[in-house]
Amino acid sequence: MSRSAAFLSDVHGNLPALEAVLADIDARGIDEIYFLGDVLGKGPSVHEVLDLLRRRCRGAVYGNWDRLVLYSPEGERFGAPYYRVRLTEAERAYLAALPETLELDFAGKRVLGYHGRFSIDRVVTPMFNNERENVEAAMYRFGPHDVTIMGDAHHPFLLTHQGRFLMNTGAVGNPCDRIPQASYLILHERGGAFSSEHVRVPYDLARAVSLALHAPDLPMLETYIRETVTAVYSRSYKPKAPARSPWEDLPLPVYEAYASARGLGQTLSSILAEQMRDLPAKSVCLLGVAGGNGLAFAATLPYAQILGVDVSEAYLAACRARFPQLGDRLSLLRMDLRDPGARLPHAELVLADLLLEYTGLAAFVRQIESCAPRAVSCVLLPGGDEPDARFAEALSPVEKQRQEVDPTALVRAMEGTGLALRRGGLDAGLGQRIGPLLQYGQRLLLRMDFARP
Repeated sequence: MSRSAAFLSDVHGNLPALEAVLADIDARGIDEIYFLGDVLGKGPSVHEVLDLLRRRCRGAVYGNWDRLVLYSPEGERFGAPYYRVRLTEAERAYLAALPETLELDFAGKRVLGYHGRFSIDRVVTPMFNNERENVEAAMYRFGPHDVTIMGDAHHPFLLTHQGRFLMNTGAVGNPCDRIPQASYLILHERGGAFSSEHVRVPYDLARAVSLALHAPDLPMLETYIRETVTAVYSRSYKPKAPARSPWEDLPLPVYEAYASARGLGQTLSSILAEQMRDLPAKSVCLLGVAGGNGLAFAATLPYAQILGVDVSEAYLAACRARFPQLGDRLSLLRMDLRDPGARLPHAELVLADLLLEYTGLAAFVRQIESCAPRAVSCVLLPGGDEPDARFAEALSPVEKQRQEVDPTALVRAMEGTGLALRRGGLDAGLGQRIGPLLQYGQRLLLRMDFARP
């Protein structure tokens, strides 16, 4: 006798991942599918994933996110109302009727399936190790079974104890084990013998990002994109409304003195000039223009429109005073790029040097999606700048805001907007080369150019 059953969990609204997994299951000829919770949350495709799971699965249980969206007031800070109001009455009824557990006989073994967590404050998920007490606690949570299968952890694993099995499916739509591929579990029965198999399925990450970017007001956009492209769990969700940017409180003379002392101003001017020469366009948008970063060279080029964007009105006022010769060609816009309601106007070329570390990846990509440029060029400073005691106190609030940007995640997220990496390539292993390295004192800057195919 031969029999196979697939167990899925943690789709989290990621339609491309679910479609890829179901296609893989179909290619293997498996028609016995079970779902272990967390249809909703983070990703945008509420109706599509629910429809597929309702049609394809023989059995399903609820997950902590499904209950959070339906019932829990704790869900407010995770954007639960966004998903709640989008559910139809039929979808709401389906989720509310899902049981806590499912059981089946497979290859002579009694199998239990459950999500692993049933409320915000009561967690029964075991630790990801072989500590005897944790394994036993999970195995005996609902009575003794030969095989216990869980979701929730977003990490695939297999543990054994006294001849019994504890398994986790891994996540279909939100893996958090640093492998950005969908994960699911298959049980096999062949000739009466029992075995299991974890399967990883690549899927269209760029499409997943694009669907999120096109979902109006998706509450966990930043978190979802970052976790999707990196498969690294974000332990805290920051509120949608950004706090006041510390750049607004950093006096321009202090910033420019620091940039001059570090040789940063000269380096940035040279890089910006090269970017504009390499990427000809009719209009250019300079993000983080400060007191005029890049404007001196932009003035020498036949741009019909030059847009300077900064979060500080004081910086923009300095720009206006310093570049009167640009006249009507120059438009200056005060904007906090982190603000979900902010939208950049169109420009053919967008330049963002040493900026993404302060805006965050998802906020930046959202703005690129809105202004639809033909080309984008970014410069990253991996690891941050070297400390300078003379400016440490003044720059401390700014540096606290800084976050490292994963270049590979940037490439994947930009692909979701239709922009492909123009320089370098994504080679396997530690020797990734994703753009030219530029000298800045004793440090190396990474330039990354993107263009529409």
